[in-house]
Amino acid sequence: MNGKLIYLATFLLIVTSSFAQRTAEETLQKLFDYSRHGEYAKASELIAYTGEDKNRYLKTSLNYLVEAERKRTERICKRISKYLKISTSHTVQAKNLSPNSHGKSVTLTVQFKSGTQVINVNFVFIKTSKGFLLKEIN
Repeated sequence: MNGKLIYLATFLLIVTSSFAQRTAEETLQKLFDYSRHGEYAKASELIAYTGEDKNRYLKTSLNYLVEAERKRTERICKRISKYLKISTSHTVQAKNLSPNSHGKSVTLTVQFKSGTQVINVNFVFIKTSKGFLLKEIN
């Protein structure tokens, strides 16, 4: 009986954690919302660490309490916010999946429109145990 309970508990934990992971699209939408409203501390949890600590590199999110990581978060959020402010609409135009040395990455190409002007911006996400985190914008 105890074996069945342990098996059931393990199964539920795996199922629950897999549903808790965010997709790249969900992460992008949350980043847009947090950037639009200046919620940088929340946004930092959706951005991958790319500093010199090899144990954290592309595995964890930024820590908003660390000055360098706070500044990176704010730069990214302000950049996203500028794209949102200058455009009247935006849509995800393409999704590109690619494996790399750090795991699976997804590039979402977002088209920001303002009148006849169009800006295409690539948002690159890396899959981590927390779901997809933003790696870079280009």
